[in-house]
Amino acid sequence: MGDRARYTTSGGVSVEQVGEAIIRKAVRAESSDVQIIPCNGYSLIRFRVDGAFSEPVKIPRDLHDQVLHYFQNLAASTYGNVDLNQAFQIKMADSLYSIDIETGQTSHGESISVRINPVSSVPADLTSTGMLPALSQQVCKAVASPSGVVVVSGPAGSGKTHTMYALLQYLAAQGKRVIAVEEKVEIELSGILQIEHSCASGEMCLDDVLLQRIRNEHADVVMLAGMMDAKYVRILFELAQEGVLVLLRLQANDAASTLSYLMSLDLDKGVLAQELRMIINQRLMRALCSQCGEETLPDMDLLMRLDLDSDTRVYRTSGCASCMQTGYTGHLAVHEVMAINETLASMIREHASDQEMCQASRQAGMDSLFEDGLSKALAGRLSMNDLLRELPKPIALDEPPTQHTYKRSSETSFSFHQRSVEALKRMQEVSSSGEHPSLLLVEDSTTMRDYISYILRRGGHFDVVDVETAEEGLSIILQEKPSVIVTDQVLPGMNGTSFIATIRSNPKLSDIPIVLLTSEEKMEIEALRTGADGYIEKPVDPDLLLARVNAVFSAYQRMRQSV
Repeated sequence: MGDRARYTTSGGVSVEQVGEAIIRKAVRAESSDVQIIPCNGYSLIRFRVDGAFSEPVKIPRDLHDQVLHYFQNLAASTYGNVDLNQAFQIKMADSLYSIDIETGQTSHGESISVRINPVSSVPADLTSTGMLPALSQQVCKAVASPSGVVVVSGPAGSGKTHTMYALLQYLAAQGKRVIAVEEKVEIELSGILQIEHSCASGEMCLDDVLLQRIRNEHADVVMLAGMMDAKYVRILFELAQEGVLVLLRLQANDAASTLSYLMSLDLDKGVLAQELRMIINQRLMRALCSQCGEETLPDMDLLMRLDLDSDTRVYRTSGCASCMQTGYTGHLAVHEVMAINETLASMIREHASDQEMCQASRQAGMDSLFEDGLSKALAGRLSMNDLLRELPKPIALDEPPTQHTYKRSSETSFSFHQRSVEALKRMQEVSSSGEHPSLLLVEDSTTMRDYISYILRRGGHFDVVDVETAEEGLSIILQEKPSVIVTDQVLPGMNGTSFIATIRSNPKLSDIPIVLLTSEEKMEIEALRTGADGYIEKPVDPDLLLARVNAVFSAYQRMRQSV
């Protein structure tokens, strides 16, 4: 509360005090990012902690330009000029922090994005990120391969960079020649050739100059961060075919949707199956304080929801001086690791669905994010309530898979048509019943589709019809308009913003409220410009999702009634 009062009070507070208070609060909360967004008459400050943004703090608009000026001065005194779009280091509370600041023009002025990394926080090994020892050994075995592609994926702020750095340090210690290519080097790593590279647009890219340099360096391992374009990913797989181990960082919600994304690109499926070694997907969660944590008996509802034995013990914290009365200290990653075995490689060549490949991986021993988190919660490292709120419980292995047979090839037009017809029939039944508003959910990940459907159906708010692709969604909308649409951004074929733009280009469909889900950073402005009415960042907060969908639906209802 003290920090918030300082932010919202302009009289007698210097710009240095405001700027330092922002960074101090971010450091104390172990925030990875701070966003300062100008609005009409005020600005909002948001802190991302453990992958999720906190409730925004409002400051007077006249303070915004002063805060911008503070960061310009900080860059000038530390780095020698006032160009904010670069990284530099500062010392605070006897610790060194890497500060990466970017600005962007909006309709109300320049937004400020601050990324903060403790330099000393580079993990010594994979177990330091929270990865269980047995899983760490499995990953180390995969990266021991002389060539291939290993993908580290997760939503924004999920700790992917630290996992990548841990892998790089492990490989360098094995005597490998390691090159890391980043748009900006956030943290310097000993014994690793780190290259800052961006194209004329200022964005990360892989041009001929960089590619030639990588080849000239005779690298054993190449890490590339931030490249998602199909052309670049294809080049990286070509590097793997030349005998290089490639580490690739992507944004995706789970291992299955990561693989689904790779399969949606214009890649030869034989090459993808041959060169892809492993997908490591992760989330970041708050770690329970070890000083005030204590065992307790769970309530019956929790036992039933998780199918736990009656003598199971869970952990709770009461807050203490060590954790500043919060009950949490630091954060911990939860992982799911999809090793590409012969069965999965064959399924990739055959264009299997993400659900089928997820089931095959779990049958081969892959623990889901939820299951990995559950083991850590039962060990007293995570909150059981946090786990249930932030991660979907996977479908049991013995449950028959839903009959989704979408395959990304021209040979599947019949199954695509058949599923579209079935979905249209469900939508018509829902609309004719009139009991609840109809909602069309477009999400290609089966796990997320089941989880989001459950949230939206909970409490009887909506009757949900779900499909996997934007193309299926359009075929339904053109024949039977839903009351509201919720769509993911990363979809096979047409992505979420293109899907929204297509809907908005048709005057007959302009009165459908649309909410976009995404794990991509800095998507909000693009989503709203495209025509989305609401925007939710993954991992999905159930209460926020329900509130946002209800809000946009109610707003359209009021507009219709006023006409």
